[in-house]
Amino acid sequence: MTGNYFRYIFLIVLLSITIESFSNTKSIGIPYIRNYNNTIIQAGAQTWMIDISKNGLAYFANNDGMLEFDGLHWRNFR
Repeated sequence: MTGNYFRYIFLIVLLSITIESFSNTKSIGIPYIRNYNNTIIQAGAQTWMIDISKNGLAYFANNDGMLEFDGLHWRNFR
């Protein structure tokens, strides 16, 4: 009787570990987000619209003007 008890517990633990390991693989589709402080971008803290141009530059409509981001550098057009 004691042997069967340990087998059931072992089976439950094994199934729990297996289910937990498969449930953590759902990270596909989560975007990488990086926040920039408004002192870095030299503009206001509130952005109203974002668009990407055909050449890959990102444009942001900000309270202090239009921002352009090339992946490394910010430009502010007031």
